Amino acid sequence: MNRNPSLQVDRNDPPKVFFGAFCAMWVLSLAFSQAQGNAAVYLGYLAPQLAYLGAVAVYLIVKKFPPSVVLPSRPVRRFSPVALVLFTVATVGVFFQNYLFSVLTAWGADAVGLTANVTLPVRTAWYDDLISVLLLAVLPALGEEAMFRGVFLSAYPEGQKGRGILFAAGVFALSHLNIAQLIHPFLLAVVLGYVVAATGQIAYAVWMHCFNNLLALFLPRLFPWFASVPSPGWDTFGILFGGATAGAVLAAFSLYFAVRFAASRADCNADPVIFRFVGNNFAKVCYNNKNGVSAFPWNAATLAILAALLVFVTVLQAVGSV
Repeated sequence: MNRNPSLQVDRNDPPKVFFGAFCAMWVLSLAFSQAQGNAAVYLGYLAPQLAYLGAVAVYLIVKKFPPSVVLPSRPVRRFSPVALVLFTVATVGVFFQNYLFSVLTAWGADAVGLTANVTLPVRTAWYDDLISVLLLAVLPALGEEAMFRGVFLSAYPEGQKGRGILFAAGVFALSHLNIAQLIHPFLLAVVLGYVVAATGQIAYAVWMHCFNNLLALFLPRLFPWFASVPSPGWDTFGILFGGATAGAVLAAFSLYFAVRFAASRADCNADPVIFRFVGNNFAKVCYNNKNGVSAFPWNAATLAILAALLVFVTVLQAVGSV
């Protein structure tokens, strides 16, 4: 845990680093625009992660920060295998909870004549699976966690970790520029932010993010009914709601005990109470910045710009589909 004021992320830095990455992502997307078929899909997933990792690396170099300033980690000997297993179970619960919101988003979009889907590669060979695991699961877990649970959360002082989690989750969800990836990514990001703040270990969040994406990749193959959006109806909603409720309960209990195991291995007094976002009680965490407050104008501008871009992209898609 770093308490040296000269090695702390400035409150205005995360939006700047993000928009630097965002611009780099669009440059890379233009460079990859001539690709076709699966190559276009793969490069579409590769571009933002290269941009995020590159922006974080440049930021660390320019600021002359060690990686631990924005990538919180405890020594390996304090890493808890039991906590890792429990966080894996929690990821399953979060996935089934968020599946309800994914389906509801698709139903709502369809009701107003929009298309809410995620473009995935066609996987017909083993190397398609391998490339998909690397580019759709492993790399996003590294790039997005470094940016959103690393740079963003590191700028918030102890008493504002909850605000940092919610803001980073909002930027993460909006940055997809896809209404199909709005609600459930936000909820996932809130959980991942809590895990990082409460354990001081970003590795747990990286694994949870990766495993969540692996579930999205391979569950449709194991259970074909995941591959398509179910038809709207009260019976279907009841089933989805039951699954989401069970998932939320499983996630809550798993997270509670996972944080307790992880915190017992760290040099801090982590608060295992889940989603305690306000007040100084949440401040008993391993990962904090003692100085400064969040920069509201930068935060508000970031969310406003991304929301406007999301609306613009959605309108273009709607007009193009008419």
